[in-house]
Amino acid sequence: MDVINLINNISDDNIPYKHSDLIHISSINKKQLEVFFKTWKGISKTRKIDLLKKFILLSEENVELDYSQIFIRFLTDEEPEINQLSLEGLWEYEGREIIDPVISLLDKIHSVEVRISAISLLGIYIMHALDKKIIKRDADKIINQLKLIFKNEKDINIRKKVLEAISPYGDEEINIFINQTYKSNNIEFKKSAIFSMGQTYNEKWLPKILSELDSINPGIRFEAVNAYAKLCNSNNISPIVKLIKDNDHEIRIATLNAIGVIGGETSIKFLETISNKSNSSLSKAANEILKNIKSEENYSFFTPIEINPN
Repeated sequence: MDVINLINNISDDNIPYKHSDLIHISSINKKQLEVFFKTWKGISKTRKIDLLKKFILLSEENVELDYSQIFIRFLTDEEPEINQLSLEGLWEYEGREIIDPVISLLDKIHSVEVRISAISLLGIYIMHALDKKIIKRDADKIINQLKLIFKNEKDINIRKKVLEAISPYGDEEINIFINQTYKSNNIEFKKSAIFSMGQTYNEKWLPKILSELDSINPGIRFEAVNAYAKLCNSNNISPIVKLIKDNDHEIRIATLNAIGVIGGETSIKFLETISNKSNSSLSKAANEILKNIKSEENYSFFTPIEINPN
């Protein structure tokens, strides 16, 4: 396959391309990259967006495909949609060279959507920091930038996203942010605080989480049951079992998922009981969760399921 010709062809809206053609653009060399970026200038915005979406889809379907150098270059593109897709395309990337360009996208000159996507990607790098995959200097740079935004930002959606991104780091100042947010009269802010409590994996938040299992607000109960599953220091499912009868279907499913996450013999027996009751959406959910649990040798690994209530 002549990659240069392929790259030149994709600039023409009148020439269709196949998914299989785009595979050849994965991991292209420096010379081919320069041809691609030169050609890119002549491509229509619609086709640019379509191509980036295809690159993301292909890389999700095949982890061996690598379009990261293309996504990195387009972090500085003038089009917000291109920025956002490039951020999405770099979710599995671990190189430190993207940290500064992503931080630059936090600036208020960028759209809220782009800034939120940048925060989400930096949140992944915070997890890399906890796993010692990036150096402390880089981790400190990310944390300090996000803390600064949390303190000075007025947009609640951005402040929520920042809090959720930095919460796993869980230092003293972040815990203060979580506590301040939890005391807010804004329900959306409070939900974010409860989610963040779970992200810290710090048992100090358990009393607050337990109290919110009885909240009159279903969104608060939903976040509380999920957070409890992360903070539970034993296989004790008794505090959340009552929510299997909650009026809200999403909370009932979240409760089953939480029980699966907590694990242990009591959880297995409870899920088996639910799975045998009837042909309801709950029994189907319990069956799927049991399959997930039993397919893993270690019950500590669990992937929550999504069940269509219909």
